[in-house]
Amino acid sequence: MSQPGISELVGVVKLNDGNFFPDMSAPNIGKALKVIAAVAGTNFGIFEDLKTGDVSKTLENISKRFQGVGPQILTVNSLIATKGFLEIKKALPETEIALFSVPTDMTIEECKAKYDGKTPGEKILFDLEFYLEQWEKFKSSVNTGELPANGNIDQPFSLAVCSPKELDFLNDSGMGEYFKWVCPSIRDEWMKKDHQERTTGVKEALLKNAKYVVMGTQIIVGNPDGGVSAEESRQRTLEEVQAAYKEMS
Repeated sequence: MSQPGISELVGVVKLNDGNFFPDMSAPNIGKALKVIAAVAGTNFGIFEDLKTGDVSKTLENISKRFQGVGPQILTVNSLIATKGFLEIKKALPETEIALFSVPTDMTIEECKAKYDGKTPGEKILFDLEFYLEQWEKFKSSVNTGELPANGNIDQPFSLAVCSPKELDFLNDSGMGEYFKWVCPSIRDEWMKKDHQERTTGVKEALLKNAKYVVMGTQIIVGNPDGGVSAEESRQRTLEEVQAAYKEMS
């Protein structure tokens, strides 16, 4: 965060496999990052990319572990029961829940084979529509006293994870009225494609209404094999972001 170009790019720090270091629990890592932010005089939120999926009681227990850490974003797997969202909201009312449906290393062909012919965009849209409908039914069956006093209960979640390749389809579906998009799989033209299947550059994703873009590799590693250092990659990324916001304004 103290390196040139980083603080201008980073709004949240995403924790994924880093949560599984053996010497510190995930909530304590979040607490440590908050201390680091204070000492460094910088400001960023915590993005817990746990892709949590379990029964409602376990979701409640997991969420309670993060009380006091206050992650800004928590990803939740689309396999959970609708009532699981309520347990998360009760424990973490200020946290934005992001629904995770299809991994970005899954090919379109594999997605179709697994999900009854649905493309990644169609699978994500199905999940969004399903949970919106189920949430309305679920809320009517819950006692008012069980609903969190603060936090958004109009919807089960406010964010959806998708690769930038799905943005056109999801925006055209009208789901942008209800949800904001979190886009991993950002790989600009100077980056290696690596394990990601469905990629675009950061400017394109922002111009298609992505709210959050995940750029760990692009701003931390770069593409040394291709002759692009991390420093150069950060600078080029910052220029792409600035160009996107200039075009949007």
